[in-house]
Amino acid sequence: MFSKLFFKLFTISLFLFTSFLFAQKSNKSELIENYSSYFELPRQSAYIHLNKTHFTENEEIWFKAYLRTRQLEKSFSEKTTLYIDIFKSDGLLFKSEKFVVDNGVSHGNIKIDSTMQSGTYYLRGSTQWMKNFKEDDSFMQKITIVSNKMSGNNIEKEKAYDIQLLPEGGHLIHSTTNTVGVKVLDKDGFGASFKSGTIRNQNGIDLLQIKSKPYGFATFDIIPVPTQTYTAHFTFEDNTEIAVPLPNVVNTIPSIAIVDEDEGEISIKIKSNYQIRNTINRQGLYVLLHKNGIAKKIKTPLNQEANISAFVVSKSSLFSGMNIITLFDANDNPLSERLYFNWADELDFDVEVSSLINQKSDSITITLNNLGKNISKKNLSISVLPTNTKGYDPENNILSSFYLKPYIQGTVENPKQYFNSKNDNKDKLDLLLLTQGWSTYTWENIENNPPKKDFDFEQGTTVVGKLNRNIGSKENIYVHPTLYNEGLTIKPEDNMFALGGLYTKKDEKISFSLINNKGQLSRPSLFVYEETNRVDPINITSTTTKQIPIRKPIKEEKIEVPQMIDQSLIELNEVILEFEKKKSEIIDNPNVPSYLKNEIKVVTEDDTILYPFVTDVIRQNGYVVIEELSFGSTSRISISSRRISGFSGARAPLVYLDDVELLDLDILYGLRTDFIESYYINKFDSRSGSRGGDGVIRLYSRRNFNIDLPSTTTKKKIQNNIFTYAIREGYSVAKKFYNPAYTVLNDKGFINYGTIHWEPEVILNKNKVSTFNIINTNTKSITLFIEGISEDGAVISKSEVLQLENTEN
Repeated sequence: MFSKLFFKLFTISLFLFTSFLFAQKSNKSELIENYSSYFELPRQSAYIHLNKTHFTENEEIWFKAYLRTRQLEKSFSEKTTLYIDIFKSDGLLFKSEKFVVDNGVSHGNIKIDSTMQSGTYYLRGSTQWMKNFKEDDSFMQKITIVSNKMSGNNIEKEKAYDIQLLPEGGHLIHSTTNTVGVKVLDKDGFGASFKSGTIRNQNGIDLLQIKSKPYGFATFDIIPVPTQTYTAHFTFEDNTEIAVPLPNVVNTIPSIAIVDEDEGEISIKIKSNYQIRNTINRQGLYVLLHKNGIAKKIKTPLNQEANISAFVVSKSSLFSGMNIITLFDANDNPLSERLYFNWADELDFDVEVSSLINQKSDSITITLNNLGKNISKKNLSISVLPTNTKGYDPENNILSSFYLKPYIQGTVENPKQYFNSKNDNKDKLDLLLLTQGWSTYTWENIENNPPKKDFDFEQGTTVVGKLNRNIGSKENIYVHPTLYNEGLTIKPEDNMFALGGLYTKKDEKISFSLINNKGQLSRPSLFVYEETNRVDPINITSTTTKQIPIRKPIKEEKIEVPQMIDQSLIELNEVILEFEKKKSEIIDNPNVPSYLKNEIKVVTEDDTILYPFVTDVIRQNGYVVIEELSFGSTSRISISSRRISGFSGARAPLVYLDDVELLDLDILYGLRTDFIESYYINKFDSRSGSRGGDGVIRLYSRRNFNIDLPSTTTKKKIQNNIFTYAIREGYSVAKKFYNPAYTVLNDKGFINYGTIHWEPEVILNKNKVSTFNIINTNTKSITLFIEGISEDGAVISKSEVLQLENTEN
């Protein structure tokens, strides 16, 4: 007992001492410098939360995207572009759309139209930045379009099994105890359980039995004898018998193993034998604990008297989540590697869910509340489906996408199973990692093939323009404002210009004019095009798509889908609305104070063309206007002066609408200029007292839409001064969720594949609840599939079943 305690204290001190040595720059080896450089460029991990994985025609694919920086282990903070690509079952691109990611999240929808026939597709979420790396960081999920015409086949498939025997640490060493992992896959790449397993020597003597575990995994311990050979014999439920020889014994390379000692520490074991120790002791060994470019080096002396040398490491000294533990010789050659997952409280968080049926409004109120110590802001997405749904079967959740997928190679069946609420997660995950061997980051690439920055963070669309004739020295290109972009003036070089960072909608029009030093506009002669990024087809035999194998049903199975209103039967009567155009006349507005009558600016038709939105008018008058929703914020609009005011920096002006001060500027978001009749903007308004020192903006609503806005020129003349280009590959804009038009809500088709609700943006703040309403489909039991991330980088994946007091179904 005393010797064991002394050994633990010695090894913990050894770990702390060597970690301190490693922190000194002078002790960094070339290998460690190469390792740090390999992760110098930030890495992104993507997770796409789909409202379902099985859809019917005319539905929408609703999704929420989460983008995370691996080195910082937090949401990606830069605004960038996310590509959502859908591929056919042969790997060819079917459709591609792009969405804006802001503060690490994005949400949207993709319509399933008549061109998407029933069958299997793959949905991929990725960024251009991910193309800089050899490792595939994109997200992939198999989706299925189901219909009543689909069914299984009744052809019995040929049985075939792939059995792999994988020693922990990668090597089988004689004369010492080896843990060997067993991995059994069927023909489709799914884990296959076996009925019995036996290890026999060359004389046919049974030495030990192997017990099958879920998804085709198992382990056994063996001490190989140099003079013997061994074979593993497996029998399956269909009476198939397969014999597989154990890997060859290695006598020159030690192996690494991990043992969970208790809740607070692990034991790292170096396994060897007499021959290995004679070779290694002349050189020495060390262990490298590493993750995402950060490494800790531990010198590792071998025990001269035993085949196993062990030292204990506190889990508090490990990285949270995945740890890659590599054994090196003195010449920096990697000998053995083991992955270990360190479960920590800061990795995830929990929420409390409750419901209330509103009988009068025929709706259900869902309430979410924080649970536990994590009180940082949280951003969640929630899919609500019937509890017995067959339509929700994702391979990954947000935990497996961020904590597991980036570090492992090869096929993993149902990776989200290792991060559910069951208590056997730790053992199941460790068994998976034992069979993995080397991580996805190969030392060959780390030492010889570091990433190159060939692609930038894609921030908006880039439009290139070329003038077809020379322009005067005092002429420039004026780009008119759009919904998300300010107007600006560009000076062409060699009759060319590039306009980057445009967050333009698909089919949105950008208008260009020539502008002279007097502010007069004229139509330019232009050739305009967009810089586009090619989407390559996927390889359906690659590791990425192998991770989502397709299991085909053996028995005939009729698929029942929800009954929906036939859109082709809906006809709209033609309605022609005619308005009598009245003489353009603006009557004095009684809301305008008398002292402003002569200073007010009346909105003209020309203004609405040049400045489509009120925020464009405010920008044009010298203010900084930001239109975006920051993490956890509920306000989309902020206005500030370009002038710095003392130590407090830029300050906000007073803003009034119809002489009522606006404390929340959200009402200005998307407010079109033609909804405003007049305005008054003064960047220093002494009449408003000390509060007017940073300016005053007074807006007055349009009172009569039957009266045309006045015009200082003709609309046709304005349009003659503009060259317009329609964006072909702009950003898709998310629609507000709507329920499919089901004709029946209590049949088997709805229970199997129906949609109840999708809530893409649920914000939970400290000590505050969040609520949203869903329609009451009279379903007795519903399930909420919750995914999300907090401001400090923790994540949640949870399914919550709610039993409702409904009378039907």
